[in-house]
This record gives sequence, C-alpha cells and structure tokens, in this order.
Amino acid sequence: MGDNSGYYLFGGLTTGDYEIATSASGYASSFTNKFQFLGDTLNKDLKLSAIMDFSPLSIINYTALSSPGDSMVLPFTAYSRARNCILFVNNTSSAGSQPANYLLVYIKAVPANQTKISFVLPAGDLYDAGLVSRSTFYYAACGYVTGDVSVYEDLTSGRNVYNAVSANPDTATGVTP
Repeated sequence: MGDNSGYYLFGGLTTGDYEIATSASGYASSFTNKFQFLGDTLNKDLKLSAIMDFSPLSIINYTALSSPGDSMVLPFTAYSRARNCILFVNNTSSAGSQPANYLLVYIKAVPANQTKISFVLPAGDLYDAGLVSRSTFYYAACGYVTGDVSVYEDLTSGRNVYNAVSANPDTATGVTP
C-alpha cells in the first residue's frame, strides 16, 4: 500500500528473493534490481530523474593536431536553464548509455542560453580504453539531466547505467590519433 509521498509498506513478506522497480512517464529510475529479504524491516530509497528532452543538433568533427575526429563541437538550441551533455565513446557503433555500449563517458555542463560546447577527447584516454592508433571509434552525444539521481551501478559489470539521457542521441565516428 502506498501513500502520497511515495512511501510503500509491504506486510507479510517471507524470506526470499524480490525485485523492486520504479517507473513514471518521462522519468528514469535509480534502481531495478533483485535483492534478498531476510526479515524485519527493509528500506530502499528509490529516486527518479527527469529524462532530458533535448539533444545536440549535430556533431561537428574537427581536426586537432592532425587527428581527425578526436575533437568536436556540439551545437544546441538555446535554453534558459543549465543542462548537461553526456558523450559515450565505444569501439563499436552501438555507443550508448548501457555498460556494454561504452568504453568512456564524458559529462560536460551546458550553461543556460549557451548554443554550443566543444569536446576534445584526450588521446591517452582513448589508448587507455584499448583503442590503437588510427582505429575508428564511435560516439553518441545525448542531453543529460543536471544532478542525475537515477544513475546506478550495474552489479554484473561494475559500470554505471545512465537512464536519464535523451532518447535521440546524435552519433558520429572518430579516428584515434
């Protein structure tokens, strides 16, 4: 049974494995996981973040130090509030917010009314992620909520799951210097 503040009480539970999931239209959940309940009282703090409804308009690659695609400009529509952009980098075209779909993640603030930001991917980061010189990598740029409370660790991979990203990322490729 739940109340108006979102507090739910479940009585009569026996020892066993349970799963809790939260959802609301336009929001991302902080937790979807199985847990073992042994008895007494269990408190789980579940939070939601609004899913951003903006994305970069495009990804404009440029060459830095003769390394095509390791730097980019991301133009945005002006907006009166601060927001973030999140960039996922992968060695396959499946670049995205789930742990299997990224090698690197960069989050950059987009101040209120700003219409573009620049990213430079450090070559050392690309090499540390297992990319070799002149190899193609892929990136996906999404709008990302400021102060995200929905990100959680995937217990299988130990990597973060980012749920509060815009639904339509802009994608492009780059070449490792």
